[in-house]
Amino acid sequence: MLAITSRIRDALQQIAAQTANAFQAPICIISLASNSGPAPAEILSFPQENFLSSARQELAEFLRTAEAIGKPFFYNCSLDCDCKELEHFPDFLQTQGIQTFVTIPMSSNFVPCGTLSLFFTTPRNFSENEVQHLMAVGKAAALSVDFEDDKITPDGEYNDSFENIVAKSPVMFGVFETMQKAAMTHASVLIFGESGTGKELIAHGIHHLSRRKNNAFIAVDCVALPSNLLESELFGFEKGSFTGAIARKHGLLEFADHGTFFLDEVCELDPMLQAKLLRVLQERQFRRIGGHDLINVDIRVISATNRNPELAVSEKVLREDLYFRLNVIPIYAPALRERKNDIPLLANYFINKFAASNHIDLKELAQETVQALQVYDWPGNIRELQNTIERVVALCPRHTIFPEDLPSEVTAKKTAMAKAPATPLYSLKTWREDLTAFRRSYFKNLLEQHNGDITAAARQARVSRRTLYRIAQSYKLL
Repeated sequence: MLAITSRIRDALQQIAAQTANAFQAPICIISLASNSGPAPAEILSFPQENFLSSARQELAEFLRTAEAIGKPFFYNCSLDCDCKELEHFPDFLQTQGIQTFVTIPMSSNFVPCGTLSLFFTTPRNFSENEVQHLMAVGKAAALSVDFEDDKITPDGEYNDSFENIVAKSPVMFGVFETMQKAAMTHASVLIFGESGTGKELIAHGIHHLSRRKNNAFIAVDCVALPSNLLESELFGFEKGSFTGAIARKHGLLEFADHGTFFLDEVCELDPMLQAKLLRVLQERQFRRIGGHDLINVDIRVISATNRNPELAVSEKVLREDLYFRLNVIPIYAPALRERKNDIPLLANYFINKFAASNHIDLKELAQETVQALQVYDWPGNIRELQNTIERVVALCPRHTIFPEDLPSEVTAKKTAMAKAPATPLYSLKTWREDLTAFRRSYFKNLLEQHNGDITAAARQARVSRRTLYRIAQSYKLL
């Protein structure tokens, strides 16, 4: 039987409310199918209490029949019912004051999982675009059920493989759908997006959805080690292959055999290592440093970058042939400012997490605090939001968190905009000279702000330390 968690209910209630508001429908109902009998496993409605609640048994029968039809069904009291299976149900609905309804089937991976229905107390027609819109909503609702249900074990326990992916915004439903499709294959996946958007969580999610989930997930940060050390970590080495190689060492690629190999910040990989990695992707084999024997590996490669990968190719930072090998299935990790509806959900998740880990009483966000969090653009994305909430949970002395408890940079956006000096709309210099002057000024101020600390400055600029060092050298800032 389908396991209905509180997060499924919350997500579907949100979808029902948004759909009812979008179509100005008095009632929106999402019915979830049951694997153990003909009755729906659960009926979720917006509003939760409505004039159909008193006829729950008849409503359940109607929804079960609508689900069995398996296609969109529309009824208007001013027209004849053209569906034999439902021809007696309009009488029941009209006694409840319903004059128009539309029902959309929900299915996941071609398996029916319920219906989405709108009910109106006045006659109404639906355009083709409105029906397509409703079908897209039904698909999103089905996906949220399927994605969440993948986290329920046969014993009914919650599997925390996806516990940290917290989302209800439509843009994330597309990410979830691509994750599920990618997990069913062995194809390489390239995840791109700004720093702090949860790219490694997406990689973990694909791994735990895949048939490789019981094998290793090996993650490598391509900027954490110099290229010579990174090569030995990836490929391993034979005894005596260089000074200090006193014993054979197995590389991380070997440890990832039959599992998933995750390359973070792949665009920062040394060109020589890019060439060696390309051979691994093509042949699924490699040699240890100083070795002669070819080692075969069965790995799924997932890579991530905070750069625009196509721009990295055009700038000769990423090999084009390697890009094509990595980018079989691309996934864009949206910035937090593109999914602001998720901010309250994420903030409450982090409040619960840090209150529990620090043995602090749970706190709640005032409505004006939620608004302040949603106004801020979060250049550091989810990582910045997480750090902000952790600080607030630790320092706020009250049960309720107000805007004044937030860091000043979060609440100062409007003030900063009001005080910002007007900038000229054009320059007498050429655009190229103007751009160069702006970039030099930006990076000069950035380094001064961080007292020459390359690591801190790179983190704020959302570029790698190596990239910022090259830029600073080119502008003679070091």
